[in-house]
Amino acid sequence: MFFEPTIVQLEWEKPPSGDNNEFWFPYWMIIGGKRKYGQYAPMIGEEALLELLRSAIRQDFFSKGFLRNLNRVITGKLGG
Repeated sequence: MFFEPTIVQLEWEKPPSGDNNEFWFPYWMIIGGKRKYGQYAPMIGEEALLELLRSAIRQDFFSKGFLRNLNRVITGKLGG
């Protein structure tokens, strides 16, 4: 089986929440040579995503190497 996750930023004409940025996590799988769309892909607002990541970091879900790389990407994006 091959798993292909993606992230999509949605822009709503009328946002469903107070977040102006909503993210959707659709995915595809290749099973038996056939590409299939994954069902029940989650959608989450920017504030909720931040809280989810903050909580996961506090609970040591990620390795220090991952967090260092994430820090480099964020610092580079912010120009610092």
